[in-house]
Amino acid sequence: MEKQNMNSLLTKFLKKYPPEDFIRFKKAQYVFIFSFSILSGLLILNIFGLFFLDSSRMIEIAKSSSMLGSSCIIIILLIRSGRVELGANTLAFTACFIASAGFLSRPYYLSGVTMGVFMHLCIGFATLYCSFTVSTAVLLTFFSTHTYFYFFIAKPAATGFLVQTVNSTFIDGLITLTLLYILGTITAKFLNRAVSTAEKESEKNKENYSQIKSLVSTIKNAVIELNESIDKNYNIITKYSDNAQSQAASMEELSATVEEISAGTENVSKATDYQKQSIEELSSSINALSSSIDSIENYGSGMKDTLVAFLKNAKKGSEASGTLDIINKKILQNSNDITLVITIIEEFFDKINLLSLNAAIEAARAGEHGRGFAVVAEEIGKLADHSTQELNRISDLIETNKKDAVESDKVINQILEFIDETMSSLNTLQENAVTTVKALEEQKKLKTDMDNKTKTAIEKTEQINISMKEQQSAVEDIALSIEDTGKTIQQNAENTKILQESADRLKHLSSQIEKEIAE
Repeated sequence: MEKQNMNSLLTKFLKKYPPEDFIRFKKAQYVFIFSFSILSGLLILNIFGLFFLDSSRMIEIAKSSSMLGSSCIIIILLIRSGRVELGANTLAFTACFIASAGFLSRPYYLSGVTMGVFMHLCIGFATLYCSFTVSTAVLLTFFSTHTYFYFFIAKPAATGFLVQTVNSTFIDGLITLTLLYILGTITAKFLNRAVSTAEKESEKNKENYSQIKSLVSTIKNAVIELNESIDKNYNIITKYSDNAQSQAASMEELSATVEEISAGTENVSKATDYQKQSIEELSSSINALSSSIDSIENYGSGMKDTLVAFLKNAKKGSEASGTLDIINKKILQNSNDITLVITIIEEFFDKINLLSLNAAIEAARAGEHGRGFAVVAEEIGKLADHSTQELNRISDLIETNKKDAVESDKVINQILEFIDETMSSLNTLQENAVTTVKALEEQKKLKTDMDNKTKTAIEKTEQINISMKEQQSAVEDIALSIEDTGKTIQQNAENTKILQESADRLKHLSSQIEKEIAE
């Protein structure tokens, strides 16, 4: 709970840095903690001196810590105002000045041991948190300090075994500073490049997510249109079935009329008129049936075109999902690269901890003169420990990101499987639509045959009106026509049943697609 409260207070203090800008937010956080730790250490040192040291020593400590304390306050105010880069540069230059001044003012046989470590920490901080220009300026300043110290202070004063110590301090110091500068610069550039790549990949993921979202919306709209088309076709088929039943009833009435004609010639004229009227009604029903068949054929063609467009969109979705899978794997690889860099930085901070411990030991050897530096070395060690903890947090975040990338890869594979299943269902639906259109073409042929039969029946009826002698022959012809028409109507009824079953299958497939999209 206390840790959460501290993080909340720190976030409020750094409100100028949005959490979305993770790198800049963390830079401000680290620089603030570093400055605040130094300021706290100086305050504790002055309070300790106030109670346990004499006035002259206390005044000396206050003078030596006033510049560094003032700089830390200015740096904290700069961070608070949102200028973390200027704050980091100020801290680097202040530390550079103090380290150089301390290096030149210490006894020549202790400078390399006491202040050299502080220079190393300053170089590491400048390369990681400051610009290339600032870190280079700090390095050149330390080079100049080492060179001046060696040729004008240490070398003229060194005697005996201290000559070798001074030479080693000069050469080892320059080499160590150079290596730390190169390592820090390369690490900072690699981290910046990795973060930039991750941001670009994140933008690509957002674009691919928008494309998939648009594709799902298109699929939903296509399913809605498909349902509407199926409902219309189903209604037309129902009407077609009703018309077939009406035709069957008309044929029954026509058969009764023929029986009446055979029973007696007295009602021949009336029966003939009734028969003619029934045939005309049959012709009207056939025309209505033809119109219904044409409408169903048009809807079937439209449904076929819709399915073709739907299949194309599904293929595009599959390709986009494949691209997203490749990008997701790139993110996973970048996360692995960042993990390697974090491992290098952890080793770097471990070395800083070791150097800080050595500095504390040397400061203890120096006695009263090294007490102030011991506090600084201790705070630097704490900062290194804290930085290591933050690196572990970053490593945990990267591991979480890798796990999320793996889960995202599973979801993408599920989307690809779903699209494949959808395309398979759509292919089946398209085949059923083609079968329906072919059945409608057969219905059109049957309609033509029915028209011909109806014309024949009308001609026979007219022949009955012309000549009573040909009545029997006409009745037989009509009976044959009725029989053929009955077979045709029966076939139409069977075709209607097939169309209804096809419509039911289409509705079932459409419902399945809609449920899968909703899931």
